[in-house]
Amino acid sequence: MTPSPSASPFSGRTALVVDDEPFSRKVLERMLLSLGFAAVVEAETGRAASRLIRADPDAVHVVISDIVMPEATGLQLLQAVRTGVAGPHHDMPLILLTGRADRGMVDAAMTYDCDGLLIKPTSRDEVRDRLIRVLGGDRTIRNADYYTAIALGDAPAPQPEEAAVDSAQPPSLLPLDQIAEGMVLAADVLAGGGDVLLSAGRILDRKMLTMLGDLRLFDADLGRLLVRPPPRA
Repeated sequence: MTPSPSASPFSGRTALVVDDEPFSRKVLERMLLSLGFAAVVEAETGRAASRLIRADPDAVHVVISDIVMPEATGLQLLQAVRTGVAGPHHDMPLILLTGRADRGMVDAAMTYDCDGLLIKPTSRDEVRDRLIRVLGGDRTIRNADYYTAIALGDAPAPQPEEAAVDSAQPPSLLPLDQIAEGMVLAADVLAGGGDVLLSAGRILDRKMLTMLGDLRLFDADLGRLLVRPPPRA
């Protein structure tokens, strides 16, 4: 039996869909309404989305934004939200849509604590699963001043923690769901185009494992990583 809309974990919520392609916006709108969202509003650029959020900060509960758009990209919108430029709710959940993965995109998304990635073309199940995780999970969002300092260059962006390679620790090729926080990458992680997303020696934290889980939909090779056990204290 199909659950009624009132049983949806998204009932009473409004989503903002940001994409410069009208067809893509309409597809996502239909998915979100079928999942039980009370309403879906649209914007065709990051700048328009920022104005909309600023005009009524309490009207939107989650944002799903394409990355590549005119005027202001999805990453620029993420920055505007986290720094408070787009309104007082700098902790607003925001998911980015992307057609490809590259080092710059992943780094920027992590710096401003993007809540998740959806790979184009996406499916209803992927949208639902990502939203359940984002809206019902334990999120770590810092204060707006932290993100503003990074944006202005007054504070360095957080650097990934790296461990010295311990050759005595043999690497293992493990699926993502068996990799624990604190494990160390034993080999570079490459995107489909050959870009180095993560360098060997990086200590994997929860946020990075979540991002890799999202990117696995883009590149099946990201589903298994060569890792070493956590470094000894």
